[in-house]
Amino acid sequence: MNEEPGPKIPEDLDECNEQYRFLWRRLGTLENLDLLSDRALRDILLRAEFLNNGILSYRLVDKNGSAEDIEGQESNEDSFQEELSALVRKELIERCIALREKTLQELEEFKPYREWWNIPVNRAKYELWSRMSYWSVEEGICLSLGLNPYTIKLENMEDEFGYGFSVPDQYMERFHVASRSIEVGELNEPHNQPKSFLKWLESKRFDYDEELKRFVEQASLPEINHKPEYLNPENARYSQELDLAIEAWEYFQDQKVIKKSPKQAIEKWLKDHPSKLSGEAIKRIATMINWKKRGGSPKSD
Repeated sequence: MNEEPGPKIPEDLDECNEQYRFLWRRLGTLENLDLLSDRALRDILLRAEFLNNGILSYRLVDKNGSAEDIEGQESNEDSFQEELSALVRKELIERCIALREKTLQELEEFKPYREWWNIPVNRAKYELWSRMSYWSVEEGICLSLGLNPYTIKLENMEDEFGYGFSVPDQYMERFHVASRSIEVGELNEPHNQPKSFLKWLESKRFDYDEELKRFVEQASLPEINHKPEYLNPENARYSQELDLAIEAWEYFQDQKVIKKSPKQAIEKWLKDHPSKLSGEAIKRIATMINWKKRGGSPKSD
């Protein structure tokens, strides 16, 4: 049988994650099938069926499982071995060819995630992190590179730094600059507001995803204007007159033209207020917040 030449192994395979390397190793075993013995063909199919990233899952990954689980998995393997034993050479080769096509398809699908930092679990969720009240420096650096701060840590990047890997090198460069910024107060550790951290990145000419900026801006809603405790009617020391005096002052602060004297205008506003204050209370409030004590109507322009 004449087989087509296999795909070329990527030059940066060492930079790729274990899952991607495992698929390439499996593909390598599926070359020159005519030269392999029946036993070797069965072994390839058995490994493909029960191996996960080069590790027998039921013997190592699930070593803490119950005896029943392990016995059940061993039973499945024994059953599969019996099925393979019943196949003739032609059928074994056909299954290996099908496995080879499946592996090529998996490699193509997995290609965007071949570097370990591009696996979906290691990618940042901008919407979630934009709602955080603050970021640590390490978290901010992760997010600036599109990485998930929950799964990517400084030690991961330190181990990969200096080998020409793009993302770890960028991470460590930013971390070294950030360390100096912490020393001079340009950054805080661990509390940096998201907007402030993005401004720091821009000031140091570090790029980041515009989508992160969009989520941060959307999350930066206007602050809720909570009333102070002295204006809380539930407080035992609450004063209705003080509350209305402040409300009246804020109302007239926005009035550019007042036809009457300020005191008269305040008294009228208080009389029309639904709180129904007594005459004495109205006079006290109007006297207190009247900003023109000398009296007289304002001059017209």
